[in-house]
Amino acid sequence: MKIALLQASCLTMNPAICGGIERVELSELEHLGLLGHRAELFVGKLKGTARDIRRLPDPQAGGGPYYLRLAREMLYHLRFRARASWADVFHGHYTPMLPLFGGGKSIVHFHGLGINEMPGYRLFRKRYHRGHLVFCSRYVRDKYPELYPGFPQKNQHVVHNGIDVARFRPEPGRRPGRVRRIVFYGGWIPIKGIFEAVETARLLEGKRGDFEVVIGGSARGHYRDFGWADPGQMEAEVAKRSAGLRRCRFIGDIRYADLPDLLRSCDIGLMPSTYNDPFPLVTLEMMASGLPVAAFANGGVPEQVADGQTGFLVEGNSPAGLARAVERLLDDETLLARMSAAARQRTLDLFTWERHCRELEAVYSTIRRGAQ
Repeated sequence: MKIALLQASCLTMNPAICGGIERVELSELEHLGLLGHRAELFVGKLKGTARDIRRLPDPQAGGGPYYLRLAREMLYHLRFRARASWADVFHGHYTPMLPLFGGGKSIVHFHGLGINEMPGYRLFRKRYHRGHLVFCSRYVRDKYPELYPGFPQKNQHVVHNGIDVARFRPEPGRRPGRVRRIVFYGGWIPIKGIFEAVETARLLEGKRGDFEVVIGGSARGHYRDFGWADPGQMEAEVAKRSAGLRRCRFIGDIRYADLPDLLRSCDIGLMPSTYNDPFPLVTLEMMASGLPVAAFANGGVPEQVADGQTGFLVEGNSPAGLARAVERLLDDETLLARMSAAARQRTLDLFTWERHCRELEAVYSTIRRGAQ
C-alpha cells in the first residue's frame, strides 16, 4: 500500500532530538517501509534531513487573526492532498481537519486530547464521519466521545505506540551489587514531572546513599515554543530545588541515538507525569531496556505498567510514593531482577513497532475496502 503521513503543523520535526509524536511518525515511516509499503511523511517544520520526509510551506509562519491562521491551515492540508495524490491512505498525526479534504481515505491519529478541534464539524459531520480515528490508548479513546459524540464506533481504533526492541534492550549480565541508577528524562515542563523527580531524589537521599539519580532533558528542548513554561524560570526553579543534592546528576538533552546506552547503564525508571499522559514512549523505552518503572497512575500509563509485575503505579502524584516504590526495588535484588525481566517481556509481547504497524495495516485495509 501507499501511505502518506502528515504531521501537525505546530510541531517541528528534528530526527535527532524530538518528542514522542515525532518519534511515532519516524518509527511508522521506517517500519511501514520494512513491511513493504511505500510511506512518506509531510511536515511544515524540519530541522536536518531524513529519508522520505517532504517539507510543505509552514502555515504557522506569521501571525494574524484566527480566520487567517485557519485559512493557512486549510491550505496546508490542501497542499498535502495535492502532493500526496498517489497515496491509498492519508494518515495524519494530530491533524483533525484532514477528513474534510481526504474524506474516507483519511485517518486522524490522536496522541492525546490537546489538539482536538474539528473545524466545521457540525456543518460537515457526514464528511468527517467518513474518516477514521486512531487513538494511542484506551484512555484517549474513552475520553474522545465527550468532545465529539456520535462519531461512528466502527471508525474508531486503538493502536498502542510501540518501541524498537532491538535498539532498546537490557545490558547482558548486569553486575549485582553495584550502585543502582535511577533515571528520569524528558522536557522540563511542570506536567512532565521534573519537580517530582527531583523531590523523589531528595527523599531518597535523606534516607540512604546506595543509589544515583540521573536526570536528562532540559527546559530548552522541543517543548520550549509551546508556551507551557518559561525556560529560564524552569531552569532556575530546578536548580533551586536540587541545591545540595549529592546523589543527583544532570546530563542535559539526550540524542535519541545515545538513549539506549544510557538506559542500559540504569536499573530503575521514573515516570512522574502529573497530568493524564496519554501513552508516553519514555515508559516503553525504559521497560524494553529492562527497567522496572515507578510511575504515577495517570492517563494511559496503567495500560503500559503492570502494577506489581513490571513496576509500581503510584496514586495521587506523590513523590513520597515514588520514593517508597524505588526503595522496594533497591532493597530486593530478586524483585528487581524479576521485574526487569517482566518489563522487557511485556514490551516484546505488546508494544513492538511491528505489532503497531500490523494493527495500522488492518485499519488501512478497511479504508481500501471502503474505497472500492
